[in-house]
Amino acid sequence: MTTITHGNIMVKLEPYGDGKPTQRWRPTVASGFIQVPKSTKGRKRPPKAIALLNNPTLQLAGAYNDPIKAEGLDRPLNTDYGHLVGLKIGGSDISGNVVPMYSHFNQGVWLTLEAMIAALKSTQKDAMHGVAAFAQYDDKNSEIPSRLRFAVLRANGKAYYDSGFLPNIPVGPKQVRPCDENALYLEKKLSEWRGDYVIEKENAFKNVKVPAQGILRPYAVLDALYLRGDLNKILTAWNIRSFGGFGNGLEFEEWQQRLIYLVNRIRNDGWLKSDQRGDGDCENLLDCQGDQGAQVDHIVSKRVASGSNAFSNAQVVSRRYNGKKNAKRVKPPQLSASAVGGSAPILVSSNQVETKQDTPDTEMTSVK
Repeated sequence: MTTITHGNIMVKLEPYGDGKPTQRWRPTVASGFIQVPKSTKGRKRPPKAIALLNNPTLQLAGAYNDPIKAEGLDRPLNTDYGHLVGLKIGGSDISGNVVPMYSHFNQGVWLTLEAMIAALKSTQKDAMHGVAAFAQYDDKNSEIPSRLRFAVLRANGKAYYDSGFLPNIPVGPKQVRPCDENALYLEKKLSEWRGDYVIEKENAFKNVKVPAQGILRPYAVLDALYLRGDLNKILTAWNIRSFGGFGNGLEFEEWQQRLIYLVNRIRNDGWLKSDQRGDGDCENLLDCQGDQGAQVDHIVSKRVASGSNAFSNAQVVSRRYNGKKNAKRVKPPQLSASAVGGSAPILVSSNQVETKQDTPDTEMTSVK
């Protein structure tokens, strides 16, 4: 065992692996005083986890102990570099305070705990003194903690809050066959549709930026269904009351993404699948965070080319592919839109409906 300190944080490390070619270390405990900074804006990306330093598997074309190859990554697939003690509560941005955490865990329960403690510290300064994070591993060769625990201590050393050990385990793609009334209605409408839809021929959409004709537009049919009012039933059921409209350089709204994922599952027997053949081993996608996590992407880039938020400009891809596209501006494949049904374009008249997503209220779980 060895200990390192940096700023406010002390980290205990243990050796792991076979010691070849050099000894590798992984953190077991990180602790320090709770300090809430004014801001963490502008911080750089987290450093590489100390457990991955001097790791010979990094030299094997990105292949890790995980049976799924993490091509092009310097960490195991579907993990983030997660801080044991988060920066929002005084953690240090050093390798010793960083472990590979599965993305859904790091950006879910672990982030929630960090935000909760930072918020409570501002109102209960005297009660909350120190913080400690514990990492457990399944075996002597593991670089990814299988369980993580978060504890807040009082000035007398007694626990103010203890999460207990929480599982940091991978998740896989899920087959969820849409079967509620809205899904069955949408499936019926999709089955009735015959032909490709060319949104540019609509007077209201002559200037929207979408992929050139001949490039696959997997969800163009949703533009047609929306404009002729066939989606009103679903939007009403989802309590969507208003919609800012289609335009260039706009994000897809939450209800649009929900519809796109629903169509994707309907077409793929309940699985979320990438619309890009070049998405490698991410063909089946996760419905949570991770390199294989599903994202609705602008085919014509919103950031680079002011691509629109029309359904005709949407595709479902993995987070990893989307990141590569943003970095390298991947050119979309020249595939015929007839791959999603029909041949001759069918034009519909514009019949706008006003819609809006009600943002659900969220509550922070109080600590007792």
